[in-house]
Amino acid sequence: SEEHVIEVPRKMKVISVPKDMSVSSSVQSYKARYAMKGRTLTAQREFIDSTPTAVCSVATVAEYGKLGDKVTENLKTPVLYR
Repeated sequence: SEEHVIEVPRKMKVISVPKDMSVSSSVQSYKARYAMKGRTLTAQREFIDSTPTAVCSVATVAEYGKLGDKVTENLKTPVLYR
């Protein structure tokens, strides 16, 4: 998991932050929370992989791809400001 706390300059106006997200598959989960309070932006992300073995089935690999696409989209979502 990770947490980033950023204090934005007074002259900067944050227009939007990414939406909170929670997705999961049978063996993985990802949660992301974003909050703007005053001039402080907090981003918290957690990824959990509970794959029981070192070698995955074809079906499990396919699940990884589906969840991974959603996680990647969330990670690329920008914070908009002016």
